[in-house]
Amino acid sequence: VGINQFMSSVQSILLTFPQERDVFLKEYSGRVYGVVPYFVAKNIPEIPFQLIFLILFSVIAYHGTGLRESGEHFLWFIYCFAEIS
Repeated sequence: VGINQFMSSVQSILLTFPQERDVFLKEYSGRVYGVVPYFVAKNIPEIPFQLIFLILFSVIAYHGTGLRESGEHFLWFIYCFAEIS
């Protein structure tokens, strides 16, 4: 389950960059922006979507596997999944 969560978050980044590579190289060579601002601007808008899917997947997986019905344990479960992805 954890590997699935990790691979889905990594795959979205790996599939997007080759499509935007030419534009990035053109703008980088023109000194429009650097690597760090590009990386930050690319990843910050994706954070809310990652969190929504992380929580939705955690709710389904946690209750589907019949783990302890405790809020503290559920929050630890979400925290562990966030660390993996």
